[in-house]
Amino acid sequence: MAFALSIERLEQACHKDGCPICRLEHDAAVQSITAFLWEHANDSTAREPVNRSYGLCPPHTRLLVASELSSSGNLPGVHMIYEVLARNASQELAAAARSARKPSFLSRLIPTAKQAGRNLLEPSGNCPICDIAQKSAVNNLNVLYEEILANDELRSIYTQSTGICMQHIRQGNALYGFKHPQAAAFINQHAADTLQKNRTEMQEYLRKQNWEYREEGLTADEKTAWLKVLAFFTGLPAKKFNHHIKEF
Repeated sequence: MAFALSIERLEQACHKDGCPICRLEHDAAVQSITAFLWEHANDSTAREPVNRSYGLCPPHTRLLVASELSSSGNLPGVHMIYEVLARNASQELAAAARSARKPSFLSRLIPTAKQAGRNLLEPSGNCPICDIAQKSAVNNLNVLYEEILANDELRSIYTQSTGICMQHIRQGNALYGFKHPQAAAFINQHAADTLQKNRTEMQEYLRKQNWEYREEGLTADEKTAWLKVLAFFTGLPAKKFNHHIKEF
């Protein structure tokens, strides 16, 4: 039986646009980064997973910077983390450069990173924030598959929501489809019906682009069906799909 708080969080996520599991993953990442910055940024032991992964992944690095800038305007945590990473990478690169320039008898006895079975700058662990987000997805998918048929309120809210995205349907079916086959059937059918409905609206959108039917106006559903389909394939909310292209 899932905890009431877990069910409530899932219901709240279902009320919002985009895949609810993706949203809860993001929330878990934000909370983890915030706690890390406030409690562990100056703790060398706590930073060790970040050292092993050679930093956070690019999206979570951006989240780290945004979190610290929005809370204090300064970046002591980013400096403490990435100063050490810069040192480690610099030392490994310099050692590889020396070995390549002038392979000595001693260098033949001391294995290089490649000889030791790893590539240059290869991490020995995953981005720790990605690991936390992934655990959040697994836990919340468990709640969804366990409760969707037993909890009338959750089922009603989910039926009116975007539903979970393609990635999390794959993951949910792989992890919990055998244990909760009827729940998997319900979730899969909801996705199938939603996609078919939106596909029909998209076909109407395309038909009305034809000059012959130019006088027919688009309905609200026909205008937004493409956003709902993209939400299924990406998990992202509608507001993420706009004309703005972020610079590199």
